[in-house]
Order: sequence, then C-alpha cells, then structure tokens
Amino acid sequence: MNLFLIFYLCKKAEEEYSQECCRFDLKCCRAGNNICSLKHPLIMVHGIGFRDLRYFNYWGRIPKLLCENGAIVYYGHQNAWGTIEENAEALRQKIEVVCKETGAPKVNIIAHSKGGLDSRYLINTLHMADRVASLTTINTPHYGSELIDVLNRLPDRVYRLIASWFDRSFVKFGDQKAGESCYHSSKQLSPAFCAFLT
Repeated sequence: MNLFLIFYLCKKAEEEYSQECCRFDLKCCRAGNNICSLKHPLIMVHGIGFRDLRYFNYWGRIPKLLCENGAIVYYGHQNAWGTIEENAEALRQKIEVVCKETGAPKVNIIAHSKGGLDSRYLINTLHMADRVASLTTINTPHYGSELIDVLNRLPDRVYRLIASWFDRSFVKFGDQKAGESCYHSSKQLSPAFCAFLT
C-alpha cells in the first residue's frame, strides 16, 4: 500500500515539476514582449459572494501574469451581494475613475459569473457602451440559474434568514450595507429575471 502511495505522489510531483518548468520557459520567452498589452485598461469583475480583497485574490495569479505581460489591470470593487443595479452603478463609477486616471477613453472588461450580468446591465441600461471596448464573460448565467428555482422552494422566512447571515458576514469584508442584499441579488439569478435582462 505504501509503495502505491509513494509511486502516486512521485508521479504527481513529476507532473507539477514539469508544469512549473513549462511555465518558467514560457515566462522567459515572453519577457519584454508585452503580449497582453491592450489599447485600453482592463477591469476584472468578480462574481456573487466575493470581494476584491488585498491578500486573497479572487482571480488567483491571472492578474499578476497579465500585468507582467503588459496589461494594465484594475478591479471592479463592487459589492459581494449587491444587486445587479447597485453593482453596475459601482462599475460605472470605477470606469470613470480608471478613464480619468489613465487618460483612456474606454476599458475592456473580463467578468466572471454574476459579474457578467452586472456588466451587461452597465452597458445596456446605464448606457456605458461608449466607455466599454469589450466585454468577456466567463461562466455567466446569462439565462439564469436553475438552482435559484430550487432555493425558491424554501419558505421565504428561511430564505431571508440565511441571506441575512451572508449579508452580516460580508459587511465585515467591505460590502457597503447590510440588509437584504443577498436575498435580492440571489433572486436576480433566477431564469425569469435573467430573461428580462436579455
């Protein structure tokens, strides 16, 4: 049994070493090439239930690699449990700051999960299409999440109670307000609401 475990761990260590060597070689090849340099700065927009924290990066090592290869990266800094409307407004303000700071007329947006819905609302409803050069969404529930329909079967009092726990927790991490943000923002992920957005 121990021999099998040792063989397995050695194999995994070899794979990790090989991957790190490949990453190092690519980094050396790209040095100074600025292959991620963009005409406009990049804003990375997180999904629901997360914050742009200083010591725990939602995006992992992606922003650092983008910067090392020439990109100018900013974060959306919207609320973890803000509604689509609230977060889109926070993004609008962030875009104005970034454009003023960099002198760029537009930004590129990469958005994950609900951040894609926040960004679409920003572009379409807040009329910011002239300030957004591109929008790339990753795992955005454009047609809603069927999980919300399952959660909606819970008694409303129970749903609100669970949501209030999330709200109180995330105020400590920097969300702007407590209240029913989690309740309302999670309800906005329903297929019916997302159909309204399209």
